[in-house]
Amino acid sequence: MVPDESSTVAAPLPADGGDLKCLLGTDHGRIHIQFGYRGCFGGSDNDLDLDVSSTAFLSGHRWTGLSTNDSTDRVALDRETGQGYLRRLVSAFLKQDEGANGWSTTKAFVRVSYSCGGVRSGPFMIETDTTSPEEEVAFDEVFSRNSLPVPVRRHVYSRVHGVIAVAKAILASVPNTPVNSMEQLETARQRRDSLYENGIRVRHDPVERWNDP
Repeated sequence: MVPDESSTVAAPLPADGGDLKCLLGTDHGRIHIQFGYRGCFGGSDNDLDLDVSSTAFLSGHRWTGLSTNDSTDRVALDRETGQGYLRRLVSAFLKQDEGANGWSTTKAFVRVSYSCGGVRSGPFMIETDTTSPEEEVAFDEVFSRNSLPVPVRRHVYSRVHGVIAVAKAILASVPNTPVNSMEQLETARQRRDSLYENGIRVRHDPVERWNDP
């Protein structure tokens, strides 16, 4: 049996991505990502689980408010599509931070675990206090509404926001089920737990556990 790692503290992800590239050359790769935001008025927890072997399966949950939550439950993909998603995620992790246009009171985070050919790594964590592209758009709209000069911004890449953007785009590209009530939300969470019993198990606190396949 693999030891229970539910209390494992996530280590910082190396700047060079560590051995994340192993996902691009393995016959069986799996990545699990938790991502979200923490701020003065709460935050959000989201997750994506991508398992690629001869075929691929994608699961995930986007907790962004009761009116916009959705759940993706083990959507079947062909290997080529799964590998394409892996390449996009790994590329987002490996691209280096370029600086910041500003700072936010909201912290964005990404927590990742992965396995290549059954060799498991993680969990690792990266965080940032830099403003997200969505926040920058919102700030610019405030300036515009108040007839103030909109700041000239130079687009700079943030690894955290980049990974979150790719993860959201991948989840949005497959069928999902809207979650519009607390009852549906709890049902989706229970289904998420059952999906991960044979792999990476993730609870909403967030903590992670690897189980035997």
